[in-house]
Amino acid sequence: MAGAVASLMFAAALAAPAALRAQDAPPPLDLIPTDSIAWRETASGMAFALVAGSTRDEGGSYGLLARLDEGQWIAPHWHPRDKHIVVLSGVLLIGSGPSGDPEGARELAAGGATTVPAEAVHYEGARGRTVVLFYGEGPLTTTFVGGG
Repeated sequence: MAGAVASLMFAAALAAPAALRAQDAPPPLDLIPTDSIAWRETASGMAFALVAGSTRDEGGSYGLLARLDEGQWIAPHWHPRDKHIVVLSGVLLIGSGPSGDPEGARELAAGGATTVPAEAVHYEGARGRTVVLFYGEGPLTTTFVGGG
């Protein structure tokens, strides 16, 4: 009888760490394959896809892909919170101020990144088909300036 009790105690001791690991298991990853990205085209032909969080939640985070074709521009605008940008492909042209002058834009090639500070007026364009990731804290609102 004592041997049976010892065997049960040993089995319970071995099972306890496995049970604890199962309880502490991380949630499954939410993968979005390239062909499953839900792009939404705008009237101007640009496309956007929300890939993380929400652009509407106060204090929540978001990840938003933007796809611009050669020569497309986003008119001068500003956001009330910092906007972080990572260029995934192509070349993003980005300028400061309300002019929207393409000659004043600087190039940011694939792999480059920047942060546009809150309330900084800026504009963006594309050299070649360009895909960027915008991310930050919501809500993401955009105020166009100069009639944009």
